[in-house]
Amino acid sequence: MDIIIGFSFGFHDSSVAVIINNKIAGIYYEERFSRIKHDRQFPAIATQYALEYHNIKSNKITGACYYEDPALKLSRIENQFDDDFEFANYLCYKLTKGNLQNPLDLIAAALEIEKERVYFVTHHQAHFFNALSLVPIKIYDQQKIEGIVLDGVGEFETCSMHEADVKNGRIESLRQNWKQKRSGDSRKYRSY
Repeated sequence: MDIIIGFSFGFHDSSVAVIINNKIAGIYYEERFSRIKHDRQFPAIATQYALEYHNIKSNKITGACYYEDPALKLSRIENQFDDDFEFANYLCYKLTKGNLQNPLDLIAAALEIEKERVYFVTHHQAHFFNALSLVPIKIYDQQKIEGIVLDGVGEFETCSMHEADVKNGRIESLRQNWKQKRSGDSRKYRSY
């Protein structure tokens, strides 16, 4: 049995997805358990519920993934600051709040698996996966499904095209080189 646990947290609407043998078995939003609207914290309660509901033990988990590249996200955030000192202050603020942790480490610890089994997908691949979770089951009989993701934040891209090989459980990025245009005014938008 192939079991993948997907995570989204740290921005808004934290959630956990359980994939068993390339099929979505469940998606659990932390806000449904914590009762905090748009909860952004690590989805600890949702994770515990998902593991118990699906009777998943850590030694049975094939792998886990996070919804974006943590290093690329930090680079994007750094580009929003006017100078290194301002960025350093931001990092110190995050550190004092306990929010400067590697998400891959948090996932490995929560699932009690080796960090080598925790991966990340691109931000837009995660959006595309979410769109696939809304596709009617009968469409899954098709070999491939294509889609376009539009996102004002992303990692750096604002638009990308993807293809899902549903039968083999793979998502391929077909085109993702439509970049945001940065202007001086865009630096004022910060991710706190």
